[in-house]
Amino acid sequence: MIEVRRAIQEDWEAIARLAAENGFPLPDFKNFVSSVVIVKDGKVIAFGYTKLFVEAVFLPDKSSKKNIVSSLKLVCGKLIEDLQEVNVGQVHLFTLDPEFAEIMKRHYNFTDIQGEGLVLEVPNG
Repeated sequence: MIEVRRAIQEDWEAIARLAAENGFPLPDFKNFVSSVVIVKDGKVIAFGYTKLFVEAVFLPDKSSKKNIVSSLKLVCGKLIEDLQEVNVGQVHLFTLDPEFAEIMKRHYNFTDIQGEGLVLEVPNG
């Protein structure tokens, strides 16, 4: 028999096992929206979850490189402060500009994402 239900505290050990088997970091359950386990014959065989996802966006006036650099520093400082205030521990940034990506890694501690990023547009969401 297969059961589909929300994850509960008693599932933690099985979730940790699944995370390790998949080479995935153990989730911290911070900012979770939903979680689900699939249980077959009393054993958790799958776990999935969704969590709130914070994306950083920076839109500068490109007429002055000096203004871009100074604005970026101020924007990042304020955004980090705001995120700490609301207890958000992770921010994602997407860019098509490799130079900008390097600046963000070098000066603001962004790191490369492992794996391939995908997006799902939820119908009627």
